[in-house]
Amino acid sequence: MFWKYRRMPVAVMSLCMAGMLFAAATKTTVEKICEKPGNFNGFYVEVKGRADIYVAGPQDSTRYYVLKGEFGGVIKVKTTLQYPDQGEDYDITGVVGVDSYDQTPYIIEQSRAGGGGGGGGVVKRGFLEKHGKTILIGAIVILFGLVIYLLTLKKGGAEDGDFDDDWDVGGSTGKGGTWSGGSGGGGAAPPMPSPTADMKTVKIQASPKTMKFIPGTLTVLSGEDQGKSFRIAGYPTPDGSEVTIGRESVSGERAYAHIQLNDPKQTVSRKQACIIEKGGKIRIQNLSSVNLTKVDGRELQPNESAELKNGSVIQMGFMELKYTV
Repeated sequence: MFWKYRRMPVAVMSLCMAGMLFAAATKTTVEKICEKPGNFNGFYVEVKGRADIYVAGPQDSTRYYVLKGEFGGVIKVKTTLQYPDQGEDYDITGVVGVDSYDQTPYIIEQSRAGGGGGGGGVVKRGFLEKHGKTILIGAIVILFGLVIYLLTLKKGGAEDGDFDDDWDVGGSTGKGGTWSGGSGGGGAAPPMPSPTADMKTVKIQASPKTMKFIPGTLTVLSGEDQGKSFRIAGYPTPDGSEVTIGRESVSGERAYAHIQLNDPKQTVSRKQACIIEKGGKIRIQNLSSVNLTKVDGRELQPNESAELKNGSVIQMGFMELKYTV
């Protein structure tokens, strides 16, 4: 029993040490993170950039804005702070993550400084900027001391037979509890209804109400859903807002920007095409090397793209879609 309770100060000190380690951010640039995302994955960083597009999702985990680096790079910043002023320069600190779908990096924002005074959640970090390295070195020393202290306690407890059988570290006895960071019961704002809820060959996940739609409308010209029209939101990337098309099912934050085609005969590939909107222009890129995408009767080779204009007809296997503005 004594062993279980005397470990509590160690746990508290470990949490303090982890907080100090987290405070020492690595200064870098948006461009370096985008160039080698894997080198920064999980790291606490500080970058400078200009706030651009802001997207307010249905819950805090889906709110983000685009940060433009000093040398042309672009990265998505997930945030729970108030929205930043568009066009203002900020110093951002947060943890880098990498999207498992396309390996693009993003930052989970912890604090923000700068701007014109309207960006909420601004935290001045003058002390950390001056003493971050000292804090990091001190935290490492504390960690080393805690390891020695913990090993000493464990050895003494084993010799004295002072362990509590109810202390189950690995859950092997079934007595140890597990911690769960639940949602807290708070309900998120409901998403928009799926635009293809009544369709059999086309499936699109419901998107957040605040998402920006790709300009124009797609109308089905063939099959069971002939004559039905729908719009879809794009997923912001450095190359523009993207909408993927294919037989595969997509989950996660890209699900709302994916058109899934139900094609039992497999005339459409799992990754068929991608619609890209940038600078007011809409293009479609063929991603398949087996089932080529056609635009107005012209076949697109793998990775070749063509501009979509008012009235353009897209053919992908059994599916024909008409794009209108």
